[in-house]
Amino acid sequence: MKQLNPHQLAVLEALRSGEYTQMMGELRDSYRGSQACFCAEGVIADLAVKAGLGTWKMDCFVPASESGMPFSIAYQNIPGFGVTEDDLNISDVTLRKFATPTQLAMLREYSAFNEGGKNRVNLLNDSGAFTFEQLAELLETEWQNA
Repeated sequence: MKQLNPHQLAVLEALRSGEYTQMMGELRDSYRGSQACFCAEGVIADLAVKAGLGTWKMDCFVPASESGMPFSIAYQNIPGFGVTEDDLNISDVTLRKFATPTQLAMLREYSAFNEGGKNRVNLLNDSGAFTFEQLAELLETEWQNA
């Protein structure tokens, strides 16, 4: 099994912590009541903010590095942060191993299931089929077996 880097471990811990309120469709929404809501990839961007690698401008992540690009819908590589866009793909094999038939049906209905390929975490989140805790399980499995 592969050793996970500190940023990957922080992502898994954050997704399992209950600290973040899950939402769909964008990284972060600070206008939904008194507490900001996040999609799974928004949680990752928020960890980069806490690590001093960027800031939130409204609900758009702005990297601290001039080589990074702001983003608000899906996670992009953040210079200095040990989680890449490629790390956020879940294989068809892992999905089939963990997902229930109902979850797979929801993914198909949302057109988020890439049978025989990779499945991006933001689409799994936005399908409404998976909790943060379940997404953490999928990520941990992928990362350990990479």
